[in-house]
Amino acid sequence: MRQRGLRVNIVNLKQRILSAARECFRAGGVDGVSMRRVAQRVGVSATAIYRYYRDKDELLEAVTEEGFARFEEYLRRAAGATPLERLRSIVLAYVDFAIDHPNHYDFIFVAARANTRQFPRDFDERRSVTFELVREQVAEGMECGQLAPDDAPEATLTIWATLHGFAALYLAGRFGTDDQRFRDLSCRAIERLLSGMAA
Repeated sequence: MRQRGLRVNIVNLKQRILSAARECFRAGGVDGVSMRRVAQRVGVSATAIYRYYRDKDELLEAVTEEGFARFEEYLRRAAGATPLERLRSIVLAYVDFAIDHPNHYDFIFVAARANTRQFPRDFDERRSVTFELVREQVAEGMECGQLAPDDAPEATLTIWATLHGFAALYLAGRFGTDDQRFRDLSCRAIERLLSGMAA
């Protein structure tokens, strides 16, 4: 019984460490996360954190995984009767995530990180769940005749890269604080792409 209680405490502490790291990250991005700062939030010594996370990079990787899980939740909200309708819905979900979670977006998509997925190898192996959600709609659009036959992964990458570009401009303040302008420009850019890809 004592051992079970100890295991629960270890799990709870690890979760508390991750939660504290997440809070530090939201407040200050990558630079806002340090083992000492996280330890202070949790109320333990910095040494205690090293029992669960080898270093800051491993702790940030855990925060990244959580960010991707949240991003996936946004994309899975996409709805529509046709592949193109679902793609348009995914675009809005993508934009909303960048607006709602700018630090997470910047870290998982813009900042240089270890273990980032590489195109085309990792995407051909379907290692990116979020990319795959978009690729499925593109491939289905080609199969049903809404989009012209093409290389589905490369066509998906074109859509993805366009959205990344607009999100990077938004996060750099190029659209001021106008979230709607970011939404409208992103949607119009994707509409131009889809028109060019139409069957």
